[in-house]
Amino acid sequence: MGLYKNIKVDFIKRTKENLDYIMNNSIVLPQEITHFINMCYGLLIFPVQNIDNIISQMPQDISHYGVNDSDITISSDKSFRKVIKSMRNGFAHGHLQSLSLKEGTEFDAIAIEDIKKNGSTPHIRIELSLEQLQRFILTFTEEYLKVLGTVSK
Repeated sequence: MGLYKNIKVDFIKRTKENLDYIMNNSIVLPQEITHFINMCYGLLIFPVQNIDNIISQMPQDISHYGVNDSDITISSDKSFRKVIKSMRNGFAHGHLQSLSLKEGTEFDAIAIEDIKKNGSTPHIRIELSLEQLQRFILTFTEEYLKVLGTVSK
């Protein structure tokens, strides 16, 4: 473990390497979903704080990241910029809800809401299976690192 040379890149790259290591080695953690959501915080909130100059260089089709229009409700603006910033806001402010999409499961999906400034009404809701969220976060991170000129492992 060394010092960060460029924290904007190194933190994201190291967090992704941790996630890749767990997935590639079939490591089962005692609280796997909690750990994954923690990874999402590191891979969404941190880069999105600095994304305005990067986002226009990333693929703009939200389906590239594994999200479908039907997964996004309430909002009429389903652009990549809107979705990514709303996902960041939902995670940052804890507007997450566990869902069960498959019968017999307690938690296999998540709803992420970006709440209006009035504090109670969501202006966007994104419902993703945990597999979709995993694909999203990995693809998003790879594209983000590509734009920053690094090679993702």
